[in-house]
Amino acid sequence: MDFLPDTDQDSLVQATRHYIDSHIPLSENITRLDDVRWKEIAELGWLGLATEEEAGGAGAALLDEVFVFREIGRALVPGPILTTLAAARLAAWAERTALARAMIGGQTRVARALPLSGADGRLLLLDTEECEYVLVVGDDRAALYSGPSHTQTNPGLEDGTSVGHVTLADLGHAVLAVDDGLTVGRLQRVLSILTSAQLAGICGATRDLASEYAKGRTQFGKPIGAFQAIKHKCADMATSALAADNVTFFAALTNDTDGTAARYHALAAAACCRRAAFANARSNIQIHGAMGFTVEDHAHRFLKRTHTLCTTESFDRAAQLLGGLPSAQTSEEA
Repeated sequence: MDFLPDTDQDSLVQATRHYIDSHIPLSENITRLDDVRWKEIAELGWLGLATEEEAGGAGAALLDEVFVFREIGRALVPGPILTTLAAARLAAWAERTALARAMIGGQTRVARALPLSGADGRLLLLDTEECEYVLVVGDDRAALYSGPSHTQTNPGLEDGTSVGHVTLADLGHAVLAVDDGLTVGRLQRVLSILTSAQLAGICGATRDLASEYAKGRTQFGKPIGAFQAIKHKCADMATSALAADNVTFFAALTNDTDGTAARYHALAAAACCRRAAFANARSNIQIHGAMGFTVEDHAHRFLKRTHTLCTTESFDRAAQLLGGLPSAQTSEEA
């Protein structure tokens, strides 16, 4: 299977990277998307690239969204972009076209709510600023609620993601709820695959940052990249980044296949990208030395964002869940 992007996808990657570099550069450490940037993101089509045209999307493929979210991961772009995209997709599938169009058009944002372990009914809200709705995705139900009227938020996560706390009762009745297992599974895979794409972007960014630093930083009269320990670490990072890209591409390409096979590949991407992103982020910090832990450098931010992404989508359980599924080949033959 050919994973190389075609000319249209190359153009999409270049346009996405150009916008990010000029409007949301990594060097400025932007932790919140203002209204102007959010509107520009909507106009670029990030919020509905693979949503049906009838619901206001572009009707592209999930793989096209993977290329966009890989660039989002590379630059640590903040905000509820993925949650709003997922909520719009859910609304489109539920034939709530007006609601989907409002989200894809950038008129409203959607926060993510996660159940807190050991806290009955309490939810952790992520990226709640200026969000009109809250998306809650469970194992067998996905629902969209109106945002709570009063929520105290703070930058509680180290990558700048704002957090707040509510209970399910605070959210009231669902604006939209889907209990169909197939639809919920599709939504979970979209969230998982596009989160894997962000992790793959982190793998690529940390690989490039470490390699460039190793070329320029000298010790004992030569670049540290000339030393075997650093050289081998950079090579391992390149291998991990390539593997993360390919397993994510494959998950996106097989997302419309049989449900078990599609879930298998999505979980495989999640498990692989989690491991690769953590390994590359840590190696990048090590290669930067003491500088990697300081606010003067970006190295530590990739590790913190990896923690946030993996926790949000419960990627720590991916390998365990993957082990409980039949192999992809077996499920496809069945």
